[in-house]
Amino acid sequence: MSEFVEPKHTLLSTVHSQVTTDTIASKVSSIVGTNEELKTDLELVKYVCNQVENIVTNKDVDKSLIVINVMMKIFPTITVFEQIFIKKAITFLHNNNHVKKVSMSKFLRISASNFIKKKFL
Repeated sequence: MSEFVEPKHTLLSTVHSQVTTDTIASKVSSIVGTNEELKTDLELVKYVCNQVENIVTNKDVDKSLIVINVMMKIFPTITVFEQIFIKKAITFLHNNNHVKKVSMSKFLRISASNFIKKKFL
């Protein structure tokens, strides 16, 4: 019965946000592992910011909150001070244009390459 009732409006955006958080967290945790030293690494925060920027298309969603949620999912022991540091790092990265969208040509090139590999290899 539950598949007949779809979430709408704010509930739908919450579901999309949670799915995005889980997707990015699993991808990043496969790269990082359990290395606790990377909790406040600027390069990791930049990587997560770029992932969120290229996945989330809705302009009404708070992307910095998604980044914080991803970092908390990867490192459950993040303290309040580390969260504040990550928020400031996100602000710094955005203000200095370090967070960028992937160009359409690169996106199409990678998609075509993946399609060819899947079909013929």
